Amino acid sequence: MKFDLESLRALVSVADTASMTTTAGVLNISQSAVSWKLKRLQERAGVPLYRREGRSVVLTDAGRELASIGREMLALHAQAVGQFESIGLRGRVHIGATERLAGPLISDVAPWMRRNAPDIEMRVRVDQPLRVLDRLESAEIDLATLSLPEESLLDSDVVLWRDRLQWTQGRDTDYSDADLLPIVTFGEHCSFADLGLRHLRAAGVRHEVVLEVISREGMRDALASGVGVALWNVSELDERHVRCGLPADLPEPGDVVGVVRARRLDGDAEPDPLQAAIIERIREANLGRSEAA
Repeated sequence: MKFDLESLRALVSVADTASMTTTAGVLNISQSAVSWKLKRLQERAGVPLYRREGRSVVLTDAGRELASIGREMLALHAQAVGQFESIGLRGRVHIGATERLAGPLISDVAPWMRRNAPDIEMRVRVDQPLRVLDRLESAEIDLATLSLPEESLLDSDVVLWRDRLQWTQGRDTDYSDADLLPIVTFGEHCSFADLGLRHLRAAGVRHEVVLEVISREGMRDALASGVGVALWNVSELDERHVRCGLPADLPEPGDVVGVVRARRLDGDAEPDPLQAAIIERIREANLGRSEAA
């Protein structure tokens, strides 16, 4: 069980204000983001933390106890934030992110930066994995947050979470007798597509890409409707999807890994202090989120 600080901050603010609307204003985030943070916190706690009474939000006994603990944790964290002020971090950082990794940047990292490091300008650009890596290589961005096959992992990458890759099809779909296996991908700039198609070619499995989608929800719907099969991470699937039976000599795809990768200047073994501070915040925001079950 992991409680992230930004969700605890929302709980403490609701304890003080009895209002999600006021809390949204205090934390400089949307009301829906406050609601999502509290819901996520309650799911992790496994007990009711709050209830609505008219327009007010009232904490339960468990919620008040967790809020009290949260205050202590936030106070300790505030001391650590002093490190930012003491070393005077300032400047601009450009981050490239894939769709799945953009969520924590938007809901957790950006509000935290506005509160605690206002002299740092952070810009985020969302794109497909291989495009994100190209931008990192060409120095268009400073940090990349993306998911990629484990075979592409570098020693210098900061690992956020792991999941299992799986060839997947719709529950009511059967391609066991197909002469030409229909494939669904996120396009040519998707690292999963690159890995999967290489494996299919190596195993001599005849195939063709019949659909390229641009979103995770589009992929879920396409697979469920029986359009084709795809190599995708297990935690993204739902009850409409099942493992696809493919030839035994097809290589196991392995894991997918969510990472932060920094652009390093020649001779630099470690990211600069600004990058290091933001990487740590990204890592903290991703703890417990999107992990494989």
